[in-house]
Amino acid sequence: MKIKFNEHFFNIEDCEVSQFSSIKSGKPITKINGSVKIEESLNPGDFQKMKSVQILIDDASKIVEYSLLIEKSLFSATSSYWTFVISCTEIEKYAIKIVTFNEITIAPYEYSEEEEDDALIINLRANVNDEQFKKIRKGLFEQSCEKSISYFTVKRDDLIEKTMRYGQPIWSKNENEYNISLVLVENTYDKEPKRQLQINDPDFSNLRELSATNEIILNNLLQILIDKNILSETEKNSIKNISLEDLFNARFELKKVKNIDDVEK
Repeated sequence: MKIKFNEHFFNIEDCEVSQFSSIKSGKPITKINGSVKIEESLNPGDFQKMKSVQILIDDASKIVEYSLLIEKSLFSATSSYWTFVISCTEIEKYAIKIVTFNEITIAPYEYSEEEEDDALIINLRANVNDEQFKKIRKGLFEQSCEKSISYFTVKRDDLIEKTMRYGQPIWSKNENEYNISLVLVENTYDKEPKRQLQINDPDFSNLRELSATNEIILNNLLQILIDKNILSETEKNSIKNISLEDLFNARFELKKVKNIDDVEK
C-alpha cells in the first residue's frame, strides 16, 4: 500500500490491516497501521498537519480516503528522512436523505454525524409541518417526564438502525412550517457516568442560586398578600401548583429562536 503526499506516493512499511464494524453505518471499515518515510526536502512538516490522506490499495488499484493519525515522528540526520508512525482509518462517505424515528419521517436539509465514546450523535436541521412538530414536541415532553429514558429506533436510509433518544433542540416558526434543529443521541452514550452534570459547573451554580433567590422572593410576596388578606392560602397553593406539562412548555419555549439557521452550530 502507498500513501499520497505532495503528488508523490510513499510505501507504507510494517503495514498492518484490520477491519471493524462502523459505529455510524454498521458496515466494515478498514484500519491501516504502519510507518512512512518522507524526505526532508519534501516539507514533511506539511504532512504532520494533514487530517486525511489518500491511500493506494495495491490489490484493487484504487485510491481511498483515510483519516490520518500520526502516533510518532522521528528524524534521521544521516539520511535526511522523517519517519512517521501512522494509524489511518477509512473515511465513510454517504449522504443521508431520509431519517425516520418515532413514526416521524423527515428529509433534513443539513445532516452530520459524530462519534463520542463509541456512541453515534446525529445533528440535523429540517423543515417540518405542524403534525410532525407536534409529534416531536410530544416525544420531548414524554422524555422529560420519564424517570428512566425511553429510547426509540432511528432509521437512516438503508444504514444500520440505531437505538437513540432526543438531545436538546432549538426551533423557529415561519408562516407555513417549523424549522427545527435536532440532536439524536445513541443509548450507549448514556452508559458513561461522566455524562452527569458537574455540580461545580459555573452555569449550573449560578442557575441554582438564581432559582433559590426567586423562590424566596415569590414566597415572601405571597405571604405579604396573605397577610394583607389579598390572597387566601388556597389561592397561594393554586399559584404554586405547576404541572409537568406547564413546566415542559415553559422550557420548550426557551428553545425557540427567530431562525435556527442564524444560530451558530
